[in-house]
Amino acid sequence: MNDTEERKKDVQGFYHDLYNELVKGDTGIIDVSMKQKFPSDPPFMLVLVDDKRVKDQREKEVRNTVEKYAQKHDIIKYNLEVKVGKLNKVPISKKEKEIMRMVEEFSNIALEKLKQNGYESEGISISRDKKIFTITIAESKDKFEKIKHDLEDNIQRALDEESDWYPIFDSIMNETNKNFTEVRGFAYSFHPQPLQIIIKTSLKKGKEGKEKVAVIEEYAQSVTEIKRIEMGLEKIPYTIIIRDKKHDILYSKTYK
Repeated sequence: MNDTEERKKDVQGFYHDLYNELVKGDTGIIDVSMKQKFPSDPPFMLVLVDDKRVKDQREKEVRNTVEKYAQKHDIIKYNLEVKVGKLNKVPISKKEKEIMRMVEEFSNIALEKLKQNGYESEGISISRDKKIFTITIAESKDKFEKIKHDLEDNIQRALDEESDWYPIFDSIMNETNKNFTEVRGFAYSFHPQPLQIIIKTSLKKGKEGKEKVAVIEEYAQSVTEIKRIEMGLEKIPYTIIIRDKKHDILYSKTYK
């Protein structure tokens, strides 16, 4: 896991140096972007240029620059494409997608807690800039003042729990992918309880898949416990679910 964190820093340093070197002034290079699903994957670098003339004149220089910074940051493998194109829209980064995912999960948690307390939301709004999470419910002012504090505490505890577990999810995702070529994706859900840790694979049902899936599950559980103890988090019930190539549940085990 320490290696994974170092790898993240190396890849980000590689990208930032490359972007700052290439996208400056009126050089005909209009953008440098990077795609990488997992930290252990070779990063894919896309360099956009204005036209074919720029591509012909500068592609060799671009490739030499990429190789220079790859060596600087110890990036042994990478993929590079120099392409004529235009910036039509701002791409959604992996981090932004994860924020959107967390916002959705936060909303689901709030709705669930309200439901458990006998209330329904009339609206939920989130201001990420100011980190304000606003929930509107239909209730008289007098009663609202009596229940407000307890509801806030109840929802806040649930949201804090998810935030605390996010670094654990990140480690499970990165470490299982790094160690098992069969791992294709990752998801989690706090609802319904217990917490579901979902690992998506390319495995098929059968003897071979059954043997491999047990090893993946055991490894994921080990990472979960190592990170939980490292972060000093209270142990909560969770289920590790491993899905096959067709997204069916291939293996499921609950820890309490």
